[in-house]
Amino acid sequence: MIIYHEAPQKDVEVILQNGLQRTSKGLRSQERLVIDTNDFLDHYRPPAIKDADIWRNKSIYGFVGDNDWIIEIKDGKRTPLSIHLAQAEQAVFKITPDVHYCYLSDLDLYDNVKRCLQADQRQDAARAAQLYWEHLVPAQQSSIHTILRPEVMIVRDLAPSELVLITNST
Repeated sequence: MIIYHEAPQKDVEVILQNGLQRTSKGLRSQERLVIDTNDFLDHYRPPAIKDADIWRNKSIYGFVGDNDWIIEIKDGKRTPLSIHLAQAEQAVFKITPDVHYCYLSDLDLYDNVKRCLQADQRQDAARAAQLYWEHLVPAQQSSIHTILRPEVMIVRDLAPSELVLITNST
């Protein structure tokens, strides 16, 4: 499994020098509903997730792919990597982390938590959060084909040696 991470162009030099830290934000991490959803999910982490030091707010996020394609997080479609790179609005890094620190989350389950919060259905959101965490899968134990819209969560900092800048945004 190859993981791709997008970052703002203004951060590229710092990332190349220092790597990525677990506080690195994803593409939509500044949207209020995304912030609220991540906070809510972190509040409802089950004991095993806490013990593994897994947090929505302290993860580096990425796309699943290989050298020829990438799974889009918006719709789960496999897109040729060349097309994704041509359409990317940010710089794209290829990441080769230790998979023991990588998990696959299900963005459909994430979106369900988000919808419940948006509708102010806190009890439903709590149940949806439990389901979300129950379906988090260690990357080394998973098949990317079991989750329609997978998102990689990396739960440790990444050194510059684990990152390759493959394209800059325009």
